[in-house]
Amino acid sequence: MLTLHSLIMARRLGVRALSQLVGASWLLITSAASAETPEKATKTVEARPLGRTFGPPTRFDVNVEGALGRLDREAGLVGFGRIRLGLLHIIESSTDPEASMIFVVLGVTADASNLSPMTLGIQTELIHISSGLWGQFGGLFDVTRAEPGWTAALGWNLFGVEAQRRRYAHEDSLPENDWALFGKVRVPVSLLIDTLTSKAR
Repeated sequence: MLTLHSLIMARRLGVRALSQLVGASWLLITSAASAETPEKATKTVEARPLGRTFGPPTRFDVNVEGALGRLDREAGLVGFGRIRLGLLHIIESSTDPEASMIFVVLGVTADASNLSPMTLGIQTELIHISSGLWGQFGGLFDVTRAEPGWTAALGWNLFGVEAQRRRYAHEDSLPENDWALFGKVRVPVSLLIDTLTSKAR
């Protein structure tokens, strides 16, 4: 680097010596700067292969849910627990690696609540993996009262809202159609197991 002592010496040696000294100093500065600046690693983004990156396209599925809500003409909170067993099919683009996978599930359900100890049903579900959004629709059959009903739900990730239309008897009256609205938490047991085991590999 240039110092006061270097300039004094250059004046004595003449203009030619000064130009040589400046050139040498500039070389030292640029070489030091380049040594301190690490080379940037080239970032490579690997696109996932086309088709079937999440394992077998069809597999066994287990889903567990819990909910709290209100029923028409029924005082207090109503809750239920539900388990669903069925098949999950993965729809995955074979042409666009950036397209989100869609999971389609069809299964049988069993519910237990403070209004009915056993309700059976059938349910289908669509899950958009990239956004985390999902929707459900299904039919219900109250085993203890032999009354039908239906259910529909929308949600994001583990949380959702479910509406039910079903028949219940109130205080020894005849069964009537009732609306129920629930907030619920769903636990996709099979998907969680697949995710954890794939990370372990």
